[in-house]
Amino acid sequence: MHSDNYITRICVNRAALLQALVIMDMEVASVGRTLVDGGWILRNISAQDSSSGVPPSLPQHSAGTMADTQEVKPSEELAHVQKVWTNIRDRSPIYQLLLDEVDILSATKAGSITARLTVKPAHLNSKGTLHGTVSTCIIDWAGGLAIASTGLEKTGVSTDIHTSFVSTAREGDQLEISARASKVGGTLAFTLVEIKQLGENETSTIVSTGSHTKYVNQ
Repeated sequence: MHSDNYITRICVNRAALLQALVIMDMEVASVGRTLVDGGWILRNISAQDSSSGVPPSLPQHSAGTMADTQEVKPSEELAHVQKVWTNIRDRSPIYQLLLDEVDILSATKAGSITARLTVKPAHLNSKGTLHGTVSTCIIDWAGGLAIASTGLEKTGVSTDIHTSFVSTAREGDQLEISARASKVGGTLAFTLVEIKQLGENETSTIVSTGSHTKYVNQ
């Protein structure tokens, strides 16, 4: 009598377990097959994979799959700056040589951009460090795109550019470029640019600073 009650409890527990597995997003076909296999789940549910903690027969789902497939669209300002940059780059051999791999990270309507560039052999001087003309080229480029971020389609022509060399960078270093338009008038636009070399633990060292004035009344 007692053994009959014990067997009944096992059957009830087995049915409850199978129902729970269905709720846990197991495939219906897999559950049905397990039923036919005469209690395979009950014998193997405790034999979990030591590395993942999941029964070997259960499908594993990677976390964040939906987030990984979602495409992040750039802001309106960033999309505009990237469009202006593409138009300029296609007509500028020097930009194609030195800044073809620059990555524009952000742009704001207030007139600012941020970008990053990895130092390549073409950027180096005879001492193996960042050439001063590259820093000046970056200041010229970034100042123009800071102006473009305000909504202008054309960035004008240079009337004045100034570069201060503070330190240097070497091949493989990551440069962070920040530029902002301090004033965009009907005739002239004034910009300030800072170039930093990114280090470990979120540290950075200023490589160059500069100012760039452009005539924008075209």
